[in-house]
Amino acid sequence: MLTFTYSDSVVESAVVHSLSTTEMMTVDHIEDCNDDGVNDTSVIVFKKQQ
Repeated sequence: MLTFTYSDSVVESAVVHSLSTTEMMTVDHIEDCNDDGVNDTSVIVFKKQQ
C-alpha cells in the first residue's frame, strides 16, 4: 500500500501492484468504466529517471 499526503491534508492510498528497481505500478481504481459489465483496472506506472 502506498499513501499520498498532499499539502492540503488530502490523503489517498493506492495498492502497489508490482515493484522493481526501475518501475512501480499502482492500481488507481477498479470499476466498470464503459458499462460492459466487466470491471476495468486503471494502473499508474512510475519509472525511475536515469
